[in-house]
Amino acid sequence: MKFSKAQKKTPASPPPATSSDDNGTNDIHEVRFVYSVFSCTVLLILAVAGVLLAELSKDARGVYAYNTFTIPLVVEITKMSMSIFWLWAHPCLPEEGWRARDHALCLVPAFCYFVANNSMFFIVLYIGPTQFQILSTIKVVFNLVFMRIFLHRQFSRRQLGGVSLLIIGILVAVQERPSGASVQQRIPTGHMLALLSCLASSAGGVYSEKLLKHGNVHVRNIQLYSCGILFGILSVLHNVSLDDIRSTFRGYTTTVWIMVCVLSCSGITVSFVLRFSDNIMKSFVTSAAIVVTSCIQVVRGNERFSLRLIASVFIMYRALKLYNSDS
Repeated sequence: MKFSKAQKKTPASPPPATSSDDNGTNDIHEVRFVYSVFSCTVLLILAVAGVLLAELSKDARGVYAYNTFTIPLVVEITKMSMSIFWLWAHPCLPEEGWRARDHALCLVPAFCYFVANNSMFFIVLYIGPTQFQILSTIKVVFNLVFMRIFLHRQFSRRQLGGVSLLIIGILVAVQERPSGASVQQRIPTGHMLALLSCLASSAGGVYSEKLLKHGNVHVRNIQLYSCGILFGILSVLHNVSLDDIRSTFRGYTTTVWIMVCVLSCSGITVSFVLRFSDNIMKSFVTSAAIVVTSCIQVVRGNERFSLRLIASVFIMYRALKLYNSDS
């Protein structure tokens, strides 16, 4: 029997693709989400603990009895040791291995982190831990700028509106003055150091995010921390004479060593936050640490919830919620 052209059988269409690929993609997203939430939670705890320990490490006179420039160096050595151990326990693939170009690029964020880490002690000393946490939220502004420049990230009007509201909250927080005449004289210096710390931390964080999104996270960390050790050694040699090298760790109490461990774990955790999320999520964690730090300080009797402090925390909470509503 002959068929006309209209009656000719067309080849059967291929069967629809199975949803196994979609399920695999969903599983990957779920795993990344779990890692992101877990790393952000751990970072929140460590961020609060690090600032409070920095305050507790001061002596009875309210000053640091140890050389604060040695802390970043010890922290970088600790983080590098941890990363080397994890890389030994979980070897990377050949294509994720060492590349000299990547190591050179790590000099930029390492220097930025070096500036931010050294500024933290003086900021806490001059304006207190709560003010330090509040002013640290200005990193969101710098993060937006640097993410647009380095990562070509686009932001909606809601997100930009959230940043504008956040700036208002920061301005309200700056008006809150810590008590004490000696502290009053050092407030402008503390605010300037906080601004410098936020700028350096944001630049280093965004650049690190760009590097950590690709390759093995432990290899990237080793490259970053080795550069950080270099800057730390130069800083110690500049601030400690050869005769005082033996007394480098003078004033290191149990609290200081605990702080070193907390800061080291915090640095490792940040790399996972940047790996599975981004710098904006890290800023959310910093803002959440404000409330936790304030509550702990009130319980300890060191600070009180003034109207300005409450207003600034509320405004920044609304700002971050507005930003996140369109993410």
